[in-house]
Amino acid sequence: MLSSDHQSLLKIKDGRFVTVRKTHRELKLCAIDIQQEAQSDSHVVIKNKGSQMAFCFRRNSAYYLPMVEGGTLKLQRSEKESFDNKSANYWFLKENLGNSEHYGLRSVVEPSLYLCGPNDKTFFLSTNNQQCALVTEEKIAEDTT
Repeated sequence: MLSSDHQSLLKIKDGRFVTVRKTHRELKLCAIDIQQEAQSDSHVVIKNKGSQMAFCFRRNSAYYLPMVEGGTLKLQRSEKESFDNKSANYWFLKENLGNSEHYGLRSVVEPSLYLCGPNDKTFFLSTNNQQCALVTEEKIAEDTT
């Protein structure tokens, strides 16, 4: 399968969207209701490589790429939207967990951990796929004006 880059929204099964937000002292991966907050900073660039995906969010003038390091979910700041030379830490495996068009995301890097939550709006990692955030990509309509 060819790799591709496209801009989308990552939507979780409860209808909220995945984005980057400041919580307390740091930026975290969070779930928001688009109708209550600005939609533009919820856009995510997704890079698909077979059944794996990496993604990044733009916040102000920087990009943030979710990654797994030492069993912890982190956001890596970047000056540009680039997936070139990214290690396995940045890649997630799309895993069908029997929920129609929604899928779970499991880290490619060991130990294998699922993107879970949201727990009080923020996402976390777990070995338990029962807590897995079920997501789907919602394409953004291109502006033809």
